[in-house]
Amino acid sequence: MPFEKAMAVHRALAAAAQDALTSRNETRRIGELMADVLAERALGAPAPSLNVEVQLVMNERTLLRGSDESAYVPGYGPIPGFRARRLVVDATKVWIRRLYAAPETGELIAMESKRRTFPAGMRRAIIARDRTCRNPFCNAEIKHIDHRKPWAKRRKTELSNGDGLCERCNYIKTELGLRVDIITPRRVLRLVTPDGHTYEAEGTPLPGTGPATPTETLRQILDERRGIRGGGDPESA
Repeated sequence: MPFEKAMAVHRALAAAAQDALTSRNETRRIGELMADVLAERALGAPAPSLNVEVQLVMNERTLLRGSDESAYVPGYGPIPGFRARRLVVDATKVWIRRLYAAPETGELIAMESKRRTFPAGMRRAIIARDRTCRNPFCNAEIKHIDHRKPWAKRRKTELSNGDGLCERCNYIKTELGLRVDIITPRRVLRLVTPDGHTYEAEGTPLPGTGPATPTETLRQILDERRGIRGGGDPESA
C-alpha cells in the first residue's frame, strides 16, 4: 500500500495495542497485541470465535510416525513436520482428506467429471498438487484451474488434464497460441511457442513421495533395535 497509508495503519494498530496494554494485565509484547488487533479488524471478529480452515498437506509418516519431512500449507509454503503435527493436535476439530498418489510418479489418482468446470473437490486436489502456478518461471498463487488440453477439443475434465495457473498465465496461454504438453513420469509441463521455443517446469513432489529422510531412517533403525514401532516428536525430544 502507499507509504502514508501504511504508516497510518501502523499508528492505528499501535494505538489500539497500547490501549489494551494499559487497560489489561497483559504480559505480551506490543507487537503481539498489534497482530491480534490486525486479525480482529481484518476478519471482523475476535480470533477465538472464528472458524478457520487451514489446508495442510502432509504424508502419513509425518502425521503418524514422527517423520521430520516437511508438510505444505497452500498459500504459505513448507512448514516443519513437528509444527504440522502440533497444528493437528491443537486444533479443536480436524478433518482428514486422503489423497492417493501413484507410487511410481507421485501423480494424484485421476478423477473424472463430465462438466466443463472443475468441481470443488477436484479443484482442491489440483491446488494441493500444484501449490503455485504451473507455468515455467512463475510461482504466483493459483487463481484458475485450466484444462491443459482445451475442453472445446473434446478433452475431459479430469485431474490429469488440469493445471493450476495464475490469472495472467491462463489468459496469455490462449492469446500467445502456446501449446501445452505433459511429460511423464516427472510431470514436466512443457510450453511450446508458435516459433518453436520450448520452456519446461517440473511439478513439485507431493509430501511422502520421496525417499525417507536421514533422520527418519536413523529413528527407524533405533526403534527396531529397541523393539518399538513408530517414532517420537522432535518437540518432545
